[in-house]
Amino acid sequence: MSKSRLARRPVAKSEQQTVWHYPALQIEQSPGKRVYCFSVNGKDVHLYANISRIGQDDVGRITGYQRPEIQKHIQDIRDYIDSDSPMIPNAVVLSFDKGVKFIPAEKGSEHGILEIKLNKNRTKPGFIVDGQQRLGAIRDSNRGSFKVFATAFMTTDIDEQREQFVLVNNVKPLPKSLIYELIPSISGKLPTNLQQKKVSAHLTMCLDGDPESPFFKLVKRPTNPTGIIKDTIIQKMIETSIKDGALRCCANIEQFDFEGALNILNKYWTTVKTVFPDAWALPPKNSRLSHGVGISSLGSIMDLLHQIQQEDNAREILQSISIYCAWTEGYWEINGERIAFNTPQNISRDIRMISQYLQGLVYSQKFIS
Repeated sequence: MSKSRLARRPVAKSEQQTVWHYPALQIEQSPGKRVYCFSVNGKDVHLYANISRIGQDDVGRITGYQRPEIQKHIQDIRDYIDSDSPMIPNAVVLSFDKGVKFIPAEKGSEHGILEIKLNKNRTKPGFIVDGQQRLGAIRDSNRGSFKVFATAFMTTDIDEQREQFVLVNNVKPLPKSLIYELIPSISGKLPTNLQQKKVSAHLTMCLDGDPESPFFKLVKRPTNPTGIIKDTIIQKMIETSIKDGALRCCANIEQFDFEGALNILNKYWTTVKTVFPDAWALPPKNSRLSHGVGISSLGSIMDLLHQIQQEDNAREILQSISIYCAWTEGYWEINGERIAFNTPQNISRDIRMISQYLQGLVYSQKFIS
């Protein structure tokens, strides 16, 4: 670990502390199965809870259950925690095997104090079942303290810890399309990966919602389930163009030029719609133009025309290569092979093949220098 990182990390509670007391709520969910709810300073948890890393013993049996820390994920969470107004409402899950007891406020009460104590050898009685990335980010953050909710259960059986770990992490994640449709409306700071998606998600939403857009009501997203072009396909095309294509000029340091980007997208894709009217707005199984292959490859042509300063000739260029395109029927004639129109799939290899083929056709036109 670098000295600079150590220097910026605040010191948590004294490493000499051996007892912690937390106001807690105890509930019994089934006979003998009690769960405890309380709040903790996330920087303290590592003082009394270990992480049981998955591995194998000498005879090949599985030990532990936790994956290694993911530093990029921790960094993103840490940046969020160090922002102006972070909030993490979901609880971390801990298990305790010894050295912990619940002291009720009065006999039979569900309210009381959870006492966590290290033994004379300072053995930690707890294990982090869920939330190690969040707690790692809190541990490394610049904040002196950051409270989170915790839920805990008591067990001396590591198999029960594994069971809860699997159950907690087996919940079906939210569909990415739902997340991407929600993030444009979020004004607060987002993790880096979602912040980068915010621009492309907003542009995709605008393309689908504008009656003047060639994509009007064609984008399949949670609020438009009848659309035919997957939102993630259009987002990927936009992100590629922003990185090093026609939309790069809109990515100003101060603020992204959404209006300028929409003008570029609407102008080019309206031309595509006009040049390929029979292939436009058909389901992907009937038209590879509405497929990831079509959107991505023609997106690469949009970027190429910008690179060679031929945007104004887009209609003429697309018309000249249209006779070689097999979006809805026939075959692609590529490198001496005949490839059925519906053979290319939405995978990198096929997208690259069609993109390079179309780019070669553009370069072969007499008015391209």
